[in-house]
Amino acid sequence: MGYEIAFPDDVVPVKIKWSRSYDVDKVLSGEIQEDFDAYFYKITGHYSQYVKLFYIGKVFKQTISQRLSQPDHRTRQKKLGNNYPRHKIKIGLGIPEIARKTKEIIDDIESILIYSNWNENVGNAKKIYKCDIGKSQLLITNTGFYRPLHKISCKAVFVK
Repeated sequence: MGYEIAFPDDVVPVKIKWSRSYDVDKVLSGEIQEDFDAYFYKITGHYSQYVKLFYIGKVFKQTISQRLSQPDHRTRQKKLGNNYPRHKIKIGLGIPEIARKTKEIIDDIESILIYSNWNENVGNAKKIYKCDIGKSQLLITNTGFYRPLHKISCKAVFVK
């Protein structure tokens, strides 16, 4: 393709280590060690060997278990269970490795994850139209149990 990043020195590398997927009740119990360090979570549906991505979210100044116990997420979980009765709903937790974990950067990372992994099942529709260049160029590498997310997602200015 021949494209290159316009300002490579401005790209911030981000590594997100994803936990294995846990049952919703296990995460809600607050007993998952990653709950205290994670900033991101993905809600997936597991059926046979297939995994569907339903939602990507973030937290800042609260745990994933606290966020998932809020009314909007309880409603979302119930709706997913009704709409996908043969799927086992699971939660994966993502711990970012990045020098600065500001609210703005965490929000940018979430936007990139949603935008680059969006499909018709994902419930984050309004973030699809909100992803912009912003102040930071980010190169996200997902590690661990990241599937069905892409291994690498990037937000940067490319030139040819």
